[in-house]
Amino acid sequence: MEDTVAASLTVGCIKINAVLFQADCSLRLGYDVYVKDSPGSSEWICFDSPSTPASLKESDMLAVLDRIVSENGLSYTECCFEKLDGRQVKPYEKLLEDRK
Repeated sequence: MEDTVAASLTVGCIKINAVLFQADCSLRLGYDVYVKDSPGSSEWICFDSPSTPASLKESDMLAVLDRIVSENGLSYTECCFEKLDGRQVKPYEKLLEDRK
């Protein structure tokens, strides 16, 4: 069974989904947090799946999102990640070279 999105809250470049997923033969509610690599991008990149107890209330979802943004130095208005170029992954050696 795939996860089912029960509620979604998007604030700028950050999104949180409350999802239903199957675990231990029962349905559970959890969160998935997504970010964008550029403001105009239509794609979302999964950033975190916190183990915080989940709720469908907008205020609870926003509180979790605020905490994750604050703890990880993210921004609602600016993308904090290098823009992904298609689906290609740089070789590990190239990544090390770029960091020098």
